Amino acid sequence: QNLKMQKKVQLEEDRTLEIGVSNELTFHDPDGKTEIIPWRTAKAQELFLYLLQNRFETVRKSKLIDVLWSGIDEQKGYSQLYTTVYHVRKALRPFGHHFSLTNVLDGYILNTENIRIDLEEWEQKMAALPPISPDTVTEYEQTMEQYKGPYLDGCSYLWAEPERLRLEQLWLKHAYTMANYYYEMNLLEEAEKWYVNISKLQPEDETAGFALMKI
Repeated sequence: QNLKMQKKVQLEEDRTLEIGVSNELTFHDPDGKTEIIPWRTAKAQELFLYLLQNRFETVRKSKLIDVLWSGIDEQKGYSQLYTTVYHVRKALRPFGHHFSLTNVLDGYILNTENIRIDLEEWEQKMAALPPISPDTVTEYEQTMEQYKGPYLDGCSYLWAEPERLRLEQLWLKHAYTMANYYYEMNLLEEAEKWYVNISKLQPEDETAGFALMKI
């Protein structure tokens, strides 16, 4: 019985947890089933997301208080932090080895194991793409489809803005690569689609607007 249980635990540990940060936070098991996270408070989710963005790095407690509880009394800030850390650990407990939130010196470090984050994987695939050509344009299309929305777009976290902007600029760069390629190949319907997508993301973009006028 013990051997069977050990094998079952090992199988569970080998399974990868899928984390979505497009638009909002989602957890999915390897079978695609959505995992519901019982966050006690909104600050517990925000603290987890901030540590996830900075995982494997020690984040000082004073930094966390400044980011999440700016302007409140220092003693009250530390009290809020300790309570929220407790709630985060409790919420992550069902995911066992996937997360380890450790108190290190004057801060916290979140270590992860066997997880995949959608926008991180998308960025890695984009970086690995060869130059666009008739042989690779389908690969570009498939990879760009994996971008489901801006980073944590459903959350109004000021600290997330730089990362959201960086990823949007990366998407914009490759969207222009595809739109310009289709335009040069006289595939105007495909070019129009991508220029429209660019205009939806950045309505003030004159380059995309002018390209649509020419088409």
